[in-house]
Amino acid sequence: MERAEQLAFCKNCKNRLFERNQGIICSITNAKADFIGECKDYVEDVYQTEKYGTSPYKTNSVDNKAVNGATRFANYIIDRIIIFGLNIGVIVLIAQYDPFFILNMGKVEEYLIGGLFFVVYYIVLESTTQASIGKLIAGTKVVNMKGEKPSFGQIIGRSFARLIPFEAFSFLGSGAIGWHDTMTKTRVVKKTEFVNSENSEVLDADFENEFA
Repeated sequence: MERAEQLAFCKNCKNRLFERNQGIICSITNAKADFIGECKDYVEDVYQTEKYGTSPYKTNSVDNKAVNGATRFANYIIDRIIIFGLNIGVIVLIAQYDPFFILNMGKVEEYLIGGLFFVVYYIVLESTTQASIGKLIAGTKVVNMKGEKPSFGQIIGRSFARLIPFEAFSFLGSGAIGWHDTMTKTRVVKKTEFVNSENSEVLDADFENEFA
């Protein structure tokens, strides 16, 4: 492997060090890279690769696996219909016990209750299944920038970010990546693109075949 190809790994690896006389070296071996094909000790610095777009696995990056705008829009419509139906069901249920509560409810209360229901819907489903009902139907799921299951904090952030005015239209732009995706460093991909593993890094089929 050429030195430039080795550096593609080294400069994006958490194990990198900079030594004045040698340049970038490995903190494990304290020497310049001498591997062939792929470094077994490579640990991607997600901040580095996301900021500069320099991952050696760029063709298999999460960004390149993100689903298109049409799929995201379909997810959104399905979820909104389901949320609307659930909201109506809750209102009818409350009205059975306290009809005056609904009649006396102001716009602020309506927004707060509707927003809370909206956020809880996504938090519960995406934190447990990585997908809302719309995503389950479309065969998509939420992942972090490593292709793994997002943290609970990321799911909470995604859910509340959806309340930003006009946020729902942000994923219709280039790359179909919305504000709630970029703000929480998460993406929506096809369910088959990444397979979760508790004991190893997440790799998709293309990645595995590339170095077979």
